[in-house]
Amino acid sequence: MVRNVASGGKIGSSDHDLISFELLCFSKLQGSDKTVLDFSKANFNHAKELLTIDWVARLSHLGPTEAWSVFRNIVTDTTKLCIPLKKAVVKNRPIWMSREVLRAARKKRKCWRRYRVSKNSDDFAVYKKQELLVKNLVIDTKAKFEKQLAKEVKVNPKSFHAYVRSKQKVKEGVGPLQGNEGTLVTDHQDMANLLNDYFVSVFTKESSVLGTCRDSDNSSLVSDVVFSEEVVCVVFKMTVVFTC
Repeated sequence: MVRNVASGGKIGSSDHDLISFELLCFSKLQGSDKTVLDFSKANFNHAKELLTIDWVARLSHLGPTEAWSVFRNIVTDTTKLCIPLKKAVVKNRPIWMSREVLRAARKKRKCWRRYRVSKNSDDFAVYKKQELLVKNLVIDTKAKFEKQLAKEVKVNPKSFHAYVRSKQKVKEGVGPLQGNEGTLVTDHQDMANLLNDYFVSVFTKESSVLGTCRDSDNSSLVSDVVFSEEVVCVVFKMTVVFTC
């Protein structure tokens, strides 16, 4: 519901008018349902006891896929028993924003609210000064953050690529995919298997059967080979003549 609509005059020196109004709405605030592991309250001693296993005896008789499945299940069960969960804190702020920038931005909003109430030119001047300070501070902080990411790209490439992906306007993931029977595949493991089967199908499967060697006659083998000095000299002279 909109109420108390009023004209606030011209915006600066432009021809546009400022309209102020109150918007009343009712909404139910819903917190994030995402949970993360709370390592600060984890029982690492108990986890160490549960993971003290003779892994060679436990996994040596299994294949690679079965061994990985058993190892993953044991680690997952241990994690659930020893590490509690907590609600994830969602921060809707840029990754480059520092505490200094955040304090300056809050101060700018405080100056604007003071000016809205007082309508004093001195308060407006203070607000414009703080606004310019925040603008320059944001530019400097963002430039320093990106420069530091560029320096550490070889040491910490994940942070660099994560920041680049955050700048993308279009974020498309893989899937859902259409299976061989026309069904829609949405599970990550099933999509990975489907892509793997397709990539394997484009390669040629060569036969692994090798040809058989015939038995050779060893009766005419040369047992001794003698290269005398005269033979070597003749061969060398003939080579030089043919080369020239």
